[in-house]
Amino acid sequence: MYYNCLVNIPKNTGKISRNKRGKTTYIEYTYAREYLPEKKYNVARRTTIGKADPDHPGMMFPNLNFEKFFPDVEIPAEGTAAEPVNESRSSCIRIGAFSVVRRIIEDYKLAEHLKRWDDRGKGMLLDLAAYSVIAESNVAQHFPDYAYNHPLMTPQNKIYSDSTISRFIREIDDNDRVEFLNSWNANHDKNEKIYVSYDSTNKNCKAGDIEMAEYGHPKTDVGVALQSSTTRLLTT
Repeated sequence: MYYNCLVNIPKNTGKISRNKRGKTTYIEYTYAREYLPEKKYNVARRTTIGKADPDHPGMMFPNLNFEKFFPDVEIPAEGTAAEPVNESRSSCIRIGAFSVVRRIIEDYKLAEHLKRWDDRGKGMLLDLAAYSVIAESNVAQHFPDYAYNHPLMTPQNKIYSDSTISRFIREIDDNDRVEFLNSWNANHDKNEKIYVSYDSTNKNCKAGDIEMAEYGHPKTDVGVALQSSTTRLLTT
């Protein structure tokens, strides 16, 4: 998977090589050398980190391996062509579960609580929420596979790469979270009961004899302290 942005070909000539196949020149990086005792010489271990752009000498289209071996090099942000060149979609789009999740998002007006976000940011965040529910996973690496055969809420149903998703998640700060929660809470009736659920696989509780804490089923420390595998807090 290559990005349609350009970066400089690394100048480390001792580890950078070119491999031309047909009309395409691939840029390879030697990440290790292995000595073979039986042959008494070293063998280079290489991987492709990009492909050269014939229109811009010294530049290349990077791939995921480039980010792995050159993490300090900044990949251009979205809007400056940092997306995969191949954005093909499946001929069969799965809309069933997605339609249900989208209806819930619309009914609760979740997009309206993201006031500072642009359409791209809102779409990516809501797509991740739908992905985590439908695929029962939050692994960014698998998001492009989900996006390949599901509708999306990003403008033009744009498929973003897993590395872009990871960068997007890292950019979400505490202010974004607090602003969303404040907007969400302000939209609710203050006289309405609010249920806050907290789940833990093994939570030790020493708060005393209170109804909010329930005995659970821990794997260890049975009987040592009040155990709560699920603690529920009810406020009004």
